Amino acid sequence: MSTKKDVGSLQRQNKSQQQGQQEKSENWLIEKSLQCLADGKAHEARAWILTAKSLYPKDFKVQHGLLQMQITAGQLQDAAVLLSALMDDFPKERLLWEFVEEMMNAVESVRQSTSLEQVATLASLFGEMDDQQQKKLIMRFAEHVRSDTPHYCRVLMLLMRLHPDTVQSCAMQAISSLAESLSSSPTSCEAWRTLVIDLLPTVLSSRQVHVASPA
Repeated sequence: MSTKKDVGSLQRQNKSQQQGQQEKSENWLIEKSLQCLADGKAHEARAWILTAKSLYPKDFKVQHGLLQMQITAGQLQDAAVLLSALMDDFPKERLLWEFVEEMMNAVESVRQSTSLEQVATLASLFGEMDDQQQKKLIMRFAEHVRSDTPHYCRVLMLLMRLHPDTVQSCAMQAISSLAESLSSSPTSCEAWRTLVIDLLPTVLSSRQVHVASPA
């Protein structure tokens, strides 16, 4: 009996060591790629990251490293394609959702005439996606933050501003979500502010939803 336990323990230990070695190798390859890119050696950087990708094709860290390299190198069209694929392949990665949130904030900031370079780059990356990819990305992010009603509605409002054809489908989702929130917390200033100051003007200005005048 003890022999079986010893064998199982040894197997777990070996697996842990292998995972640790793989992680070190992944990190080293990614670091080499980013360092080459920082030194202006774009072709060498690409060679390192493609090597990592070929060795670990299903590893998120490597794919994320490739995404960062493409963005840094200004290969935004390739980065847009890769980001869409990552959303499908790694939907539970916290780092990916943080990146998407940063991108959504950047898109909104550019609309408000913010000109920081990083913000502009992320907004340009978003702009490389076609309409369907943009809509899919924003809707998936909205679902990701749905438990935070005001945040969820702000994401839907961004979608409606960028793609007015979504107003009819998204407006009621946002209004219903806020109404539900206000029914449980009728004095929520943030929910009221989101509804009155942000959401309703967005819906009304779109002219896609008919609102009857009071009798």
